Amino acid sequence: MADFYDITNWNEKPWFQTGGTRSKVIIENPENRKIYYFKTSLKKEKIDYKYEFWSEIIASEVGTLLGFDLLRYDIAFNSKEIGCISESMTQEGVNKLTEGVSYLTGYDTTYNPKDKNSKKQYTFQLIFEALGFFQLSRFAENIIQIIIFDSIIGNSDRHQENWGIITAYNDIIATIEIAKKEKKGFLEKQLFSLLAITSKAKRKDLEKVVKNLHLIMPGNFSQIYDSGSCLGRELSDEKTEQMLMDKSLIDTYIRK
Repeated sequence: MADFYDITNWNEKPWFQTGGTRSKVIIENPENRKIYYFKTSLKKEKIDYKYEFWSEIIASEVGTLLGFDLLRYDIAFNSKEIGCISESMTQEGVNKLTEGVSYLTGYDTTYNPKDKNSKKQYTFQLIFEALGFFQLSRFAENIIQIIIFDSIIGNSDRHQENWGIITAYNDIIATIEIAKKEKKGFLEKQLFSLLAITSKAKRKDLEKVVKNLHLIMPGNFSQIYDSGSCLGRELSDEKTEQMLMDKSLIDTYIRK
């Protein structure tokens, strides 16, 4: 069951950034110095999904009960707004979350998630090929689990920033620093081999080679997170009441 947090006096971290379609506030619990993400429901212009944060919490509870590895979401209030809160999956300076978009664009440079014409490119096949390219095919099963879970809850927004891989940040920095200093020799050859670099032009600039090195560093697939676009969160109270009175409307909604 979800807990309730009063985060009115918690410390906001405005210089941190995060992806996703809903705005998130990154805050620090002054008691334990842990970092949390606070999200409210989507509201802009004519859109008011006032129950969206509840969808995030319920999806987390349902997924956990079904055996999926879900990030936990709880209820939070900051004196002005109510929303959901989740503890950060990473620790600053220790590890980092690399979102799926980095792997997709690193594999296929023609893929541009900001371009509406690229939406058709975002398929399981692209994800599978990108993971394979970076020697991460073992995580294909995690993607399949996400697809199954999203099908159960009716999630309509599992975009390329809503999944990722957590890698050891310190290992990445240390390896890159060594690579910058070691211009020739065994390490250089290993990096070229690892990244399948054969072009002489690319070999001349080792810093460019190591730019995407973090994408193939050992890591773990993240917990499933950002699943709030589900469970009919876009439905008005009136529409929900109609559907509860007419099973055919529910069936139609599920099939769409």
